[in-house]
Amino acid sequence: MKAFGARELIVLHVILFGTLANFTVIAQAACPIGTSAGSAVCGPSAGSSSNYNGSREISPPRTVPTGRWIKTWGAIASSPSSGGGSSVGKFSKAEAEREALEHCSEQGVSDCKVALTYRNQCVAFAFPLSGKGGNSIDTGKTIAIASRDAKDKCESGAGSDAKCQIIYSAYSEPFFERY
Repeated sequence: MKAFGARELIVLHVILFGTLANFTVIAQAACPIGTSAGSAVCGPSAGSSSNYNGSREISPPRTVPTGRWIKTWGAIASSPSSGGGSSVGKFSKAEAEREALEHCSEQGVSDCKVALTYRNQCVAFAFPLSGKGGNSIDTGKTIAIASRDAKDKCESGAGSDAKCQIIYSAYSEPFFERY
């Protein structure tokens, strides 16, 4: 018998391992004792054929939603004479406006008008401490952002030395409804 040289051994290894590397192994559950392979009792193991997508990869599990996000509305109503009202967390724009107008008119004011409606946002209402100049309403992603913007607009509209304060802020938060 002829001994293999180093060159022949390398070629043999390349051929042997090169052909073995191209095979994909797909396993299935073992058959019960006494049952021949291929029997209906020898079904595929969990995940081998139910998730097989034809590309020799197992499909990821399907995600199932557990609920849905419902948008909510808020509104601010005000009166030129005085007073105001607000609503937050309502499921429709009309409902938010109606409640804000009701709260405004409960103060005995008859000239209330909706100043702002907003959805899934924060709101802030700034009023000048001196009573001079105009108030400001603004929205933002957070109460801090809405308050900062409303206060800045109020103070720029009321004069150089004017100071404004936030008299109302709220967040109309979305509601998660589980299925």
